[in-house]
Amino acid sequence: MSQLLLLASAAPVGIDQDYLLQARQMQALSFAVHIPLVCFGIAFPTLVLFVEWLYLRTGDELYRTLAKRWTKVVAALFAAGVVTGTILSFEMGLLWPLEPSTPSLPWRWSVERVETDV
Repeated sequence: MSQLLLLASAAPVGIDQDYLLQARQMQALSFAVHIPLVCFGIAFPTLVLFVEWLYLRTGDELYRTLAKRWTKVVAALFAAGVVTGTILSFEMGLLWPLEPSTPSLPWRWSVERVETDV
């Protein structure tokens, strides 16, 4: 039984994968979109918090209005980051599969795979 599982999990030998380079280029584009979204999505709430603090300190309604508007932007950034992150997790699973015969897979890819498998 274990030999059958090993054969089933082994990569097929001799299959020409002409599309692999293009698929990995598409994954690079996904990273190029996802990483700035995540950076803004992490940093922007700090700015919203600062503007809300300014409102509480000064009582100026301009700061409150700005914080409310920026909160909508934060929600949109979070949603876009979730979507692009989900796409990336599927791309990693398809383009960088974990195989027992190839232990040279970098640890950062396997950490991402563990996060998506949970």
